[in-house]
Amino acid sequence: MTVVLLGAFGCGGSDSPTKAEFVKQADAICAETDKTQRVGLADYQQENPGSESNEAGQSKAIVEVGLPPIRQEAEELAALEAPSGDEEKIEALVTEIEKAIEKSEADPTLLLGAENPFDQATKLATEYGFKACRNPF
Repeated sequence: MTVVLLGAFGCGGSDSPTKAEFVKQADAICAETDKTQRVGLADYQQENPGSESNEAGQSKAIVEVGLPPIRQEAEELAALEAPSGDEEKIEALVTEIEKAIEKSEADPTLLLGAENPFDQATKLATEYGFKACRNPF
């Protein structure tokens, strides 16, 4: 999947967005992901009362409600044209998000512990200057 997503990155050039424009676009995508997750979780908990009170219920919610919007987010971020010269930074961020999704799908309980699979993506997003994209999960 990474190969397909990374092919969507623009090559840069005179029409590439500024870093501020890119951050604004990306943060809008991430804010929408957060909203989708909040609504999805509320709906999930209403349909599955008590699911938040046990690890199995939490894990199922993570896989069914939490991760799909993040996968969509990664695809949308990859489709944005990165500022000229920042393509590798954005590519690395998307790659880290994808790795974290895969780890979390394989073992959702990782997101319930101290070492979050999204920690590296969060670090890269924070260093780049994102606000809404700083914590994918």
